[in-house]
Amino acid sequence: MKDQTQPLKDDGERIIPTKPGEISFVYARHKFAYQYAQNFVENKTVLDVGCGTGYGSKILSEKATYVHGIDYDSDAINYCKQHYSGSNIEFYQADATKFAGERKFDVAVCFQAIEHFEDIA
Repeated sequence: MKDQTQPLKDDGERIIPTKPGEISFVYARHKFAYQYAQNFVENKTVLDVGCGTGYGSKILSEKATYVHGIDYDSDAINYCKQHYSGSNIEFYQADATKFAGERKFDVAVCFQAIEHFEDIA
């Protein structure tokens, strides 16, 4: 069966996880941040703001009860759904500066995204 997933354009704005055999120190650093955050999400409902390609939400889902990943880019959300979906993960296309989710979260994380927000104060 042919792979029907669409590749995500590498525009330098988000981390696309490495393929087996590749080494990326930048990806390793980003992955480590999510692995560290696992210490704080066990049995909790988590919001991952600016989830990008979704690998971090997947890492958090290993300990969290449920993870909600949001990103502004619909192509990124489609990539998340294709590569990192799970029974306790949901991905949404949303503008984090206007996100007014009806759900409550125990923990919110936002890694490598703050520089993409305009000064909204």
